[in-house]
Amino acid sequence: GAQFLPANRRKMRSVSKRNLLTRPVRPSALSRLASMQEVQKESLIDANDGMGIWIVRIPPGQRDTVPNLALGAGQSILVLTGALIHANARFGRWSCMFVSRDEHGFMMQAGDTGAEVLLMQYPRRNDRLESRVP
Repeated sequence: GAQFLPANRRKMRSVSKRNLLTRPVRPSALSRLASMQEVQKESLIDANDGMGIWIVRIPPGQRDTVPNLALGAGQSILVLTGALIHANARFGRWSCMFVSRDEHGFMMQAGDTGAEVLLMQYPRRNDRLESRVP
């Protein structure tokens, strides 16, 4: 069930934390996606522990796979513009989905207006943290 703070603070695992910043991200106009001929990937952060952030622009009706999931600990995908189609469902602007590390070959399919997504990959856990996960 729910664990509320500060009463359950002692149950929290102590892990190292960090913050990475990138330039501001402004969503593209649908007209930009409509005029594209091929997928564009722009790297915003590419750290050596698997952490990464990319903007991926997919033209209408085209598809692309997510970057190599084995390099990180899973990815969150946020739709900035347009829509993604997955499992016969449409995920429009501000929709979010999670792709686990073991979902190899996860396909991002753009809808009829194209799709621009912010793809955020979580860093790999080091051995010390891996051993503490139940």
